[in-house]
Amino acid sequence: MLAISLTALQLLDIRRGQAYGNWWIAPDWLIYTIAAAPLSLVLRRILPVVPCVLLAAVSIPAYWATDGIPFLLAALAIALYSLAAHRRLLLALPVATVVIAALQQLSKLGVEHYQVQLWFFPVITETIDPEIPYGPPLQYGYEYFRISERIWPVSLALALALLPLLGVLARLYRRNREVSQRQAELERRTAEQDAAQVVLTERSHIARDLHDVVAHAVNLMVIQAETGPDLLERGDKDVLAGFQRIGDAGRRALGELDRMLSALRDADGLPDPALAPQPGLADLPRLVSDVAHEGLAIELDLRGDPDHPPAGQQLAAYRLVQEALTNVVRHAGATKVTARVDVQDDDVLVRVVDDGRGFDPEVARSGGRHGLAGMRERVRIHDGSLQIDSAPGRGTTVTARIPVTRKEAVAE
Repeated sequence: MLAISLTALQLLDIRRGQAYGNWWIAPDWLIYTIAAAPLSLVLRRILPVVPCVLLAAVSIPAYWATDGIPFLLAALAIALYSLAAHRRLLLALPVATVVIAALQQLSKLGVEHYQVQLWFFPVITETIDPEIPYGPPLQYGYEYFRISERIWPVSLALALALLPLLGVLARLYRRNREVSQRQAELERRTAEQDAAQVVLTERSHIARDLHDVVAHAVNLMVIQAETGPDLLERGDKDVLAGFQRIGDAGRRALGELDRMLSALRDADGLPDPALAPQPGLADLPRLVSDVAHEGLAIELDLRGDPDHPPAGQQLAAYRLVQEALTNVVRHAGATKVTARVDVQDDDVLVRVVDDGRGFDPEVARSGGRHGLAGMRERVRIHDGSLQIDSAPGRGTTVTARIPVTRKEAVAE
């Protein structure tokens, strides 16, 4: 549309000039070439050198033929701008410099050589004055003197030189804008990935907590229910006690689930203060008493001040012992378990040993057992270490170290 518009305006300008007596010395082929030259702007984005050279070439005879060529100069300015805006600077600036310098030099060369003018404007031989003695007959005409004064002005060349500079600025602006857009898009994608990672992490935490709470409670209820036939033989008192233990385990599981669901439902992600307390090291004796039964003896050795570690480290240690005991009940077939928790100034050491059937840790890892994965994740969050030593037929030993920094202890 730009090329067609400038071509139409150039053609109308030529027609208007002819009405005022201009362009009469230009032959038809030259007029048509000058009028069609702005059409080359259709190549300004893919081959910008072509419109630059073509428009510069026709601008020289057009400048000789008439007093003003505003639309042709506008087309040339756009071509020079596009050259710098859409091509590499190492190519654009030298080509623009050569084109602008050639305008003045070629126009000067043309006015100094009569044959060049004669090739473009053959009618100048028809306007001679035989009374003026300035060379051989029929060599010069009146139009020659007018054309000889039409050297491309330096001011116009300097004005055209501004267009490539504007193209360079536009190119740099566009490049900076693209870089900013890419950076904004990268930041947006990074934020989305971070948000997705947060969601995945939270889902992992929820899955781990649900596993710890539900699996442990369900296992306790299953064990108590399986002992029901034996309790019936002992009498009503033992049966009622068994049902009481099942009810206690279910109520504790519901309480923990309520605490988790409260945190999920709160708009700010904060749990109900009435449900906020999490189990800690001081709750380990009750945990052990709930899990222990006639066929499984559990010895708890709790050393140090259980209130010294922060709540996060206490919960991690509690869940480790809980998961280890749950695994003993579900898989080990053990008769004796020793659970030792040693609270030190800088660490919480956890060690759970059973005399069960054992297992292959590598097979369990590849099998994707959620309990062991949750234990590793809890320890990893606190920059701790976890070691599981087991083999088929020789029991299992779970050892963990959870660091307790003084800064965290003070903050609690």
